[in-house]
Amino acid sequence: MVTITAVGDATMVLGEGPVWNAQDGRLYMIDCVGSRMAAYAPETGLTEVWSLPEYPGSYAFMPDGGVLMAFRRKLARLRLVKGKAEIAAELDCGIDFEIERINDGASDVQGRFWFGTMDRRLTQPIGHLYCLGLDGLVSRQGDGIVLSNGISWNQAQTVLYHCDSGPGVIYAYDFDASTGQASHQRVFARLRESHSSPDGCTLDAQGGLWVVEVGAGRLVRYNPDGTVDRRLDVPVTRPTALAFGGKDMATLFMTSMTYDLSEAEREAQPDAGKLFAITGTGCTGMARPLYLG
Repeated sequence: MVTITAVGDATMVLGEGPVWNAQDGRLYMIDCVGSRMAAYAPETGLTEVWSLPEYPGSYAFMPDGGVLMAFRRKLARLRLVKGKAEIAAELDCGIDFEIERINDGASDVQGRFWFGTMDRRLTQPIGHLYCLGLDGLVSRQGDGIVLSNGISWNQAQTVLYHCDSGPGVIYAYDFDASTGQASHQRVFARLRESHSSPDGCTLDAQGGLWVVEVGAGRLVRYNPDGTVDRRLDVPVTRPTALAFGGKDMATLFMTSMTYDLSEAEREAQPDAGKLFAITGTGCTGMARPLYLG
């Protein structure tokens, strides 16, 4: 039986980016509006919080314990110290931030960091899919994105999935892990409901793609051929992103938000903005690789 439980004591305005860190056995996440990073320890139930100097979009851990952070308007290496994060170095990415800004991202098995951008006005398909290579150079891999969100890969590392929340589309690309090239963009799935958009996503080790439907308050697991395997209702209408974690990688963690909820909706959803632990799905996940650049 599937069980969904709010965990930890951090409430996020716009919770995003859950990443299981096997180095210290904690689930990390960011607040994209509250400019915070938090780490939840399942064994103790404690949550540690760091303030961030700018609005974050996504991140990846590095072997030395540092963090590569994609802020809205820059890429930077961070050090997490007591209660706050300090910028150790900024990276040149050559993006015109007067037009687009960074949002979701993830690292691939070779240690590269992939991230998407979005139209700052959320209307035009002027965002892109980018890759930060091991050489520190940024290459453009995809175009025509309105509101870039979840990025993930199948276990064989032959397909890259990318959610565009603007038109409600999940794209698939052919992926070459050895060269770091994504090609042949096509529609994997299209959401038909006007109030529902794909946000974060993650792959399980059994081959299923789990996608958050923000607005609809549910998770959907897709088969590799794009058909729906199952739908799972969750106790908040605005879930945001997913990551498997825990010692056995069998807990599906889900972030959520209070952003854009009315007062009545917040009263009806007292756990909105919380981190949730979902067990009993029968699926296990794969650890998120480190950024090695």
